[in-house]
Amino acid sequence: MKCIGLDIGGTKIEGVLIDDKFRVLERIRRPTEPRKSRAEIIANIASVCRSLGRSLPVGVAMAGFKQNYGAPNVPNLIGIDLASVLRKKLGSPVFIENDGHCFALAEHRLGAGKGSKNMVGVTLGTGIGGGVIIDNRLCKGRDGAAAHIGHMIIDPSGIRCRCGQKGDFESWCAGPHIVRRYIKAGGRIKKPTPPAIFSSKEPVAKKIVEETYVKLGIGFSNLINLFNPELIVVGGGLSKMPIYSRLNREIMRYPSVGLSRKVRILKNRLGDSAGVYGAALLAFQEYASSSSK
Repeated sequence: MKCIGLDIGGTKIEGVLIDDKFRVLERIRRPTEPRKSRAEIIANIASVCRSLGRSLPVGVAMAGFKQNYGAPNVPNLIGIDLASVLRKKLGSPVFIENDGHCFALAEHRLGAGKGSKNMVGVTLGTGIGGGVIIDNRLCKGRDGAAAHIGHMIIDPSGIRCRCGQKGDFESWCAGPHIVRRYIKAGGRIKKPTPPAIFSSKEPVAKKIVEETYVKLGIGFSNLINLFNPELIVVGGGLSKMPIYSRLNREIMRYPSVGLSRKVRILKNRLGDSAGVYGAALLAFQEYASSSSK
């Protein structure tokens, strides 16, 4: 059996054809071209699928949650049931899941979380997302919106997030907000980025980095208290920085009824392909489940 996985991002669409041994048989990348019309974007997505194979189950990873219909990073897809549209266009089973959930699925089955039963995946990038695996199953929640990790409140004295809340995890620790706090504090790096800030010896940068580690420690400790995982696997742009030794120490500052001592925080193994691999795994799982009913 073969399945197709798609990762629909704001700048590119990545598709893979994978067999039942999880070997990648073919890979395609195309620009999303989000400013094009809805019909053109959907035609582009369908074309990627057809290039990989016909009449095959398709799993799709995209930002946002299923009940909201559409991807916030592709505005022309907001408000439509993309799974239904693609099913009609392709004549194939199509399953859509949040990209953070797909990241967790892939890292649990194929990546850094392989062999664990309980794992949390956290993506630290331009936003913060993730997914939770409990007893080898993805936790989806009533509306498919479980693990809205970026929007748990860390410190309500923070700024207002795009979601409307003040002081959530994302508004403290996502890449653009780290840069924003650095600039507001008077930092002098001409073109500040998270890697530049974290590696700088400038006092302002050191202050922002210290503050960020404290907030990350609080956020990760909350996840440990809630889900009692064996591992937390980190993805996204910030995962590429040497943050792990400090993070593993930081969670020890917030005693989680002894749970923190048993948890390891690890870098992902699948890199930027975790989402598309997770989408393919989703297609296998959902198609097998629907076929057995």
